Amino acid sequence: GTIVGKRIALADPITRGELAALLATELGVENHLRKRRPELFDPSFRPPGEPRGAPSGPGTPADVGGHWARNAIELVTRLHLIDAYPDGTFRPDEPVMRAGFATTLEQVLSVVVNDSGIKTRYVGQQSPFPDLRSDHFAFNAAILVTTRGLMEAERPSGAFRLTNPVSGPEALLAMRKLAELF
Repeated sequence: GTIVGKRIALADPITRGELAALLATELGVENHLRKRRPELFDPSFRPPGEPRGAPSGPGTPADVGGHWARNAIELVTRLHLIDAYPDGTFRPDEPVMRAGFATTLEQVLSVVVNDSGIKTRYVGQQSPFPDLRSDHFAFNAAILVTTRGLMEAERPSGAFRLTNPVSGPEALLAMRKLAELF
């Protein structure tokens, strides 16, 4: 693994900044997107100071200026893999919960394979998780990531545990499994 991966392997729980770094370094999401979705990148030359092309998106979130994962955070927000909060902050040191992690993985799959239908594939189905209602915002994401083997439900109860934090080893394992899908 990378230096970032080694750092995050010891994290419990991981933070939003660490998740951004995992997507950028361990998963190499930018490389996957360049191959599969070249329209997201503008490789043409531009003189310094001239605005860059697509994708247009939010600027640097207000609270990541001196953060060690700033470049990764800028990348994932520009590619719309993890959104900043409505107040313009990213909150890079906020812990990642399983619901948020599942929805991020769902978003990565949706963007990389260019299939927005992934985000509604399981809507209307009955929940297989005793602790997750089918009208919860993370319902589709939870089913998607468990059926694709990216995350697991708790054994033997089958609960998804939406509000439990994500550990470093769990996040690294999910990134490796996600990379295998590409």
